[in-house]
Amino acid sequence: MTTASDKTTDSILDGTWENQDPKARIRAIEELDSSDSAAQASLVQIATTDETDEVRCCAIMRLSGLDELKKLQNEKSPIKDSALQQSYRIIAGTSASGLSEEQSLSQLTDMSLPALKQISLITKSKTIGSSAVSKIELPEDLADLSLFAASVHVRKSAALKIEDPALLAEIREKVRNKDKTVFKVIDQRLSLNETPAAPTEVPVTKPDQDKQDIEASNTEKAPEPAAEQEHKQEEEKEKETTKPKPAAKPPLVPEKELPVIEQELPKLNYKKTERLYEIRSILNKLLSNAEAMGEELSA
Repeated sequence: MTTASDKTTDSILDGTWENQDPKARIRAIEELDSSDSAAQASLVQIATTDETDEVRCCAIMRLSGLDELKKLQNEKSPIKDSALQQSYRIIAGTSASGLSEEQSLSQLTDMSLPALKQISLITKSKTIGSSAVSKIELPEDLADLSLFAASVHVRKSAALKIEDPALLAEIREKVRNKDKTVFKVIDQRLSLNETPAAPTEVPVTKPDQDKQDIEASNTEKAPEPAAEQEHKQEEEKEKETTKPKPAAKPPLVPEKELPVIEQELPKLNYKKTERLYEIRSILNKLLSNAEAMGEELSA
């Protein structure tokens, strides 16, 4: 028996499909019931074979299967980028699919850091967000998450992982009167660091006890020679300097970043949430760098 959705799917891919205006094809795709298996098969065919990239990208954003999206990631941009972003949305739980939360968590295991960051930015799942943030260590990425993540839990978790007091202070000022939760978390952490240590009480001892303490101290082991102490200190310094540190990201160059963003903006729309978040982060960093340079010049 043919269902209503089957009829809709069949009518979309009839002999006149390629002759229709691209905007008409996009409207037809948006009217499809993407939860229907027959509709998904049609979307895969459109995403793979349509002559217009805009139509293909529209179909990709309605796909719900990670396997099909993985195949499309082997193509050139913008098809590759659209397939990648839709995969992130499915794993993050923001796009309808049959993927369970446990399956999403298993997908995070082998993902790259940029992918983990994008999923952390858009997910609203506490479990998925916590798992993704736990794998991110770079302070710059954690700062972006604490400022721009869609989930307040992700923003809070990222702020708790940042150790640099100067960076925490900078974020605190940016979220003041904007994000009460993150502001409170950072303000409490900085207040603890600024609290002076309480004075230690000197114990009162009796004369007999003083005598016993002096005698006991005389029997203690003699201090190590100065040469041995210096040797140990040098070894400890060498160990500290050889510890691997996370590689710092290269500074952003306005002359390089702004033309790329300017060329990309006409192609963006409200559906490309992750890239919009990333562009906003880049612009905020460039603005902060410009303000810092202005303060240095005026000093």
